[in-house]
Amino acid sequence: MSTLVLAVAVLGATVLAGTSVDGPDPRVVSSQGEESTLEETEVPLTEDIVPEGEPESPGAQGESEGEPEGVGGGDPDAPVAELERTQTDPFNMAGVTWTGGGTDLQVQVSYRHDGQWSGFETLDVEPMDDVEGGRHHTEPLWVDEGGDGVHVRITSPSGDLPQDVKVATIDPGKDGLIEATSATTERPGIIRRASWGAKPVSSTACAEPRYGSTRGATIHHTAGSNTYSQGQAAGILRSYQSYHQSLGWCDIGYNFLVDRWGRIYEGRVGGMTKMVRGAHAGTNGANTYTVGVAMMGTFTNVQPPLATRAAVADLVAWRFSLAGVPARGTHTLDGKSVQRIIGHRDVKATECPGRMGYQWVTRSGGLRDSVDKRLKAGTYRWDAPTGLKATPDGTKSLRLSWNEVDGAKKYVAQVSTSSSMSNSRYYAFSRTSGVIGGLEPDKTYHVRIKVEHSLRREALSPWSGAVRGTTYRWAAPGSMRVRSTTSSSVSLAWNAQAGAKKYVVQIARTPDMANPSYRAFSTNSGTISNIQPSTTYYVRVTVKHSVTNAQLSRYSSVASGRTSAATTSTVNQRSVGSASSVTFKGHGYGHGIGMSQWGAHGGAQKGVLASRILAKYYPGTSLASRSRYIRVRVTADNDGSTAVRARSGLRFLQGSRSITLPTTVSGRTVSHWRIEPYASNKRQSTLRYKSGSTWRTYKSLVWHGSADFAAPTMQLVLPGGKTVTYRHKLRAARPHSTATLRHTVNVVHLNDYTQGVVAREMPASWPTQALRAQAIAARTYGLQSITPSAWYDICDTTSCQVYGGVSAEHANTNAAVASTSNRVLMHDGKPAVTQYSSSSGGFTNQGSRPYLKAVSDPWDNHSANQNHSWSQAVNKSTIQSKYPSIGTLKTLKVTKRNGHGSMGGRVSSLQLVGSKRTVTISGTDARWAFGLKSDWFGF
Repeated sequence: MSTLVLAVAVLGATVLAGTSVDGPDPRVVSSQGEESTLEETEVPLTEDIVPEGEPESPGAQGESEGEPEGVGGGDPDAPVAELERTQTDPFNMAGVTWTGGGTDLQVQVSYRHDGQWSGFETLDVEPMDDVEGGRHHTEPLWVDEGGDGVHVRITSPSGDLPQDVKVATIDPGKDGLIEATSATTERPGIIRRASWGAKPVSSTACAEPRYGSTRGATIHHTAGSNTYSQGQAAGILRSYQSYHQSLGWCDIGYNFLVDRWGRIYEGRVGGMTKMVRGAHAGTNGANTYTVGVAMMGTFTNVQPPLATRAAVADLVAWRFSLAGVPARGTHTLDGKSVQRIIGHRDVKATECPGRMGYQWVTRSGGLRDSVDKRLKAGTYRWDAPTGLKATPDGTKSLRLSWNEVDGAKKYVAQVSTSSSMSNSRYYAFSRTSGVIGGLEPDKTYHVRIKVEHSLRREALSPWSGAVRGTTYRWAAPGSMRVRSTTSSSVSLAWNAQAGAKKYVVQIARTPDMANPSYRAFSTNSGTISNIQPSTTYYVRVTVKHSVTNAQLSRYSSVASGRTSAATTSTVNQRSVGSASSVTFKGHGYGHGIGMSQWGAHGGAQKGVLASRILAKYYPGTSLASRSRYIRVRVTADNDGSTAVRARSGLRFLQGSRSITLPTTVSGRTVSHWRIEPYASNKRQSTLRYKSGSTWRTYKSLVWHGSADFAAPTMQLVLPGGKTVTYRHKLRAARPHSTATLRHTVNVVHLNDYTQGVVAREMPASWPTQALRAQAIAARTYGLQSITPSAWYDICDTTSCQVYGGVSAEHANTNAAVASTSNRVLMHDGKPAVTQYSSSSGGFTNQGSRPYLKAVSDPWDNHSANQNHSWSQAVNKSTIQSKYPSIGTLKTLKVTKRNGHGSMGGRVSSLQLVGSKRTVTISGTDARWAFGLKSDWFGF
């Protein structure tokens, strides 16, 4: 099960509401006293109806299916059934069902929230249950924010028509938080059906459950939201039950469900310790003989949360222990030999439980290993903890840290002065770090760590390897103080430590000492110079070894002092005279419009969420979901052809042609493929391959127009031989009918494009919320750049957004992109122009859109941002060479500013007064001509 957002055209519809699910009354009263409501609406067939085109709609950019027009993508098939945009009662879940026909349907759903229509999401068709039967159906769509309108479109490549098509919309009612402490006392803790508001079952099939025997477990993901709140979890379960019952099933299909906080929920009625036949897998064997466990969320591009993984392992181990089933080995289901613990995809053609979810089930150290260790009596449940570090925390203490062991609740550290670990002390921890005290100063200790049972002193892992840590020689220097300040310096003093030969002072602009710099002193006082005026600095001191630089004491307490205003005030006019250079003093880096990247960093450090960061820098915009393909011009590939390395599964696409390219031709190994101008007529193209050092033409293919190489990933060969990896398609584009060169364009999904941008535009080590804000801004900027009438949408340099394909990606930035999948900023129904720059300097610049306002930006002012305030000398000759008509430069005079921030804000008008004439230029002109960091400056 997976979700893909697309956008579609609109046709007519008829509405039939209020059809019952499990009797005449579709309303379900939950244990919280709220009603869970399901409504079904018929979707009319549109056979023989030909759409006349795609109407205008809010958010038209980013709402056409697949690739942009003119890219070779799009949807060539007319819909066989469609429900136009239709108002509904409020809902959080929607799904589509039908009876006979429609063996290869593609179902897309859009919803309305707060007056805005989402992009279309493709809902995977779920496997039919081979015992309970019921209606054919898609996976359901969960909408965190809720909706009040639906638009459904169904296509069928084979033309096979579905029958009795309906869309089900479900309102789960309001939830209260469910706490695991209210659950049954069985181990592990499981939240009963009554606690999450399950509807009592009445049909014979569930009132008299069918039982099998436990032979294994099938792991699913539900697909849908990964960002639901704790308060929404029970509503999701009630919605799933209502949706499954609308299919004709007697109850929810899964035996158990686990949310992202690791809370386990009882699923299908019939007994938690019994092998109740479910309807989760689509096969009789898996439904009857395996426990169906569904992780609540979509785990295609992100791993299941740690809490979810631990809870699933506990649950499966508990159920296997009841049945005496091993975690390892195989058994037979429906005539097929499978592992004891499988993913849904092992028995049905489905994405479930998602690519990352399935990797966790099957990998070394994953679910199978975790369950195996929980089941093995007399052996360790886990491997030894890794990554142990022991660092000094004081003269009598060490700070320990190590990597988390999935599911562990208690760690025990052993500490000794001997490498043999004799005469040890023991310390218990519930987290992966802590401080051990009662030690001796300036002494080396040996430390190792293991996992123990949280209630008994039973070792659940072996000891880790031992590491060494040495306590500090001296206590922290006392009485750290700021004695005086000037505009560019602070003078400090502190108590001396007998025997100390080197002190190191740490200085930062925030009290948490983030992103500090350092100064060394040989005595217990000193002055730090060359710092910024009118700035509060925070300082602390430690003793270090004079040769090895090892830290010999803790840091002192933090003191602070504020530098005075600059002795030479920043002014709007500077007489140059005989000086050879002019010093500019300014704020910020870049145009300053929209989001400040350093400001996003500062906001994220303060705990601000990405949504709030974006709301600050783009006020008046709103988050929405959009999905498109974007065409990125690869500017470095400038030799007039498009060449890729050969690989298995590589396809060549041109017009109606689709050829899977071989890795050998006539017994010759192919190393490269290339689309290039045809030698006899360079307005045409041909396909060639390389074997050894020789290029040969493949099948005498010659054509007009563009063509693509396609594969999940491909290596593009640049001039000079360097390769860069890209996803989806690499197009040899012919910009116009008379073009004789081919230009390489990467046709890629907007999310994949964003992965190649974020890692280039923002350091991957930055805070998560800053990376998420950057991901949404970059995705939106790409979306608003899409221009179907052009031959490409966006370039890959700083002129647009820097993009490096797969080769540029980083795990941290990819996680930020995945967690914000398809999320963009919209304004007045269109993608926002989400400009951003490195640093605002403390106040953003006014842009050309109503949401690109000048706003105060204190987040930008933190110690790590060296561009918040700057000073830069520019040679007088540089200024004169850029504007030679002025003669000899006499005076620089700022005559107008924008009024936002210190000094009166950014420069709007600057006069260059020379010996021959005076020239007036803008601050932006000055920035580029003189090489300044921004147009916010004075002297």
